[in-house]
Amino acid sequence: MFNNIGEKIKNLASFFAIIGIIVSCMTGLMMITSGEDSFILVGFIVMVVGSLVAWISSWILYGYGELIEKASETAENTRLLLQNSIRNEANASQARYSELSERINKLNSLRQQGLINEEEYRRAISEKTNGISV
Repeated sequence: MFNNIGEKIKNLASFFAIIGIIVSCMTGLMMITSGEDSFILVGFIVMVVGSLVAWISSWILYGYGELIEKASETAENTRLLLQNSIRNEANASQARYSELSERINKLNSLRQQGLINEEEYRRAISEKTNGISV
């Protein structure tokens, strides 16, 4: 019922414009065909001016529907961008963690083989992690 409200408002504006034009034309025709000479000119004026007023006044409602529709699109696009940004950051963090974990495993292997001592191991760990506690 309240989904896609911008499109519904725009359709309502179009409906009101069409109804207004039809009513103006019918009223003008009734005045013209009434037989009174003074109503002939007034009937034409009602047809033309009434139709223009119905059409132009629908622009405000149509514009409001357009604003709502564009605001909804902007909100949806912002939500999708935020989700993608969060997903990309999570993937980047996971990649950094995997790389760091692999480097630490290599350093552990070197230490266990006796190729580096404890001091070199700790220095290398502190350089690799840049202050991140392991």
